[in-house]
Amino acid sequence: MVSLTTFGATETLSFLEYVGNDATYTPHKLGADAEYHGEWGNVQGIMLGNYHYLYNSYTDVNVREVDISSLDMDIIESIEFNSPYSYPNGSTELVASDLGAFDIAIYSGGTGDADVDYNGTSLSLISKKENLSISDIEAGVLFENLNWNISDENYITFVITVDQELVPFNGNHIGGASYTTADGNTSAIVTGSKVAVPEPSTYALIFGAIALGFAVYRKR
Repeated sequence: MVSLTTFGATETLSFLEYVGNDATYTPHKLGADAEYHGEWGNVQGIMLGNYHYLYNSYTDVNVREVDISSLDMDIIESIEFNSPYSYPNGSTELVASDLGAFDIAIYSGGTGDADVDYNGTSLSLISKKENLSISDIEAGVLFENLNWNISDENYITFVITVDQELVPFNGNHIGGASYTTADGNTSAIVTGSKVAVPEPSTYALIFGAIALGFAVYRKR
């Protein structure tokens, strides 16, 4: 009997893709007790914590949606999130570099409208890293073993949050702590694989082998 084990098997081609930033959403609070949130410019880096410019405010979450529609891969195996340069925002002090005050989560289901997606129900959690420090983020935060099928995805959604107990709202026009990176300085390196589609000649060989195996089986 001929045993055929190659039918339906796939070949994977591993490679790296670099992706930049796309749609952004930066909710913030105005004042110590205010619940108002809105989009603050088109910041593509990270901007979290106290912000003192024309008025007092506090940024509690950043949402970044990265367009992956052009990625030539089917499965994402790992993502390295990196933002290598940080500084205080306005008249604030920089958050201590070793303080584990930040979380970064990756979601599927993004549509390119980070505001609507974050405030809606379309996003599904893929992976999350908690209690990260500025040093951790500058060194690169690696999300491994994702095995994420992105065949129907057009965006990766990153949600970056700050622990408001560790980095509290200051409330004064001067002071408090914040963490900011330069626009365009935040990036992600995506490692993935592509499922190879067999050529017609390969299908012919496969079915030929099946037929041969069946013929041998019948003779026995």
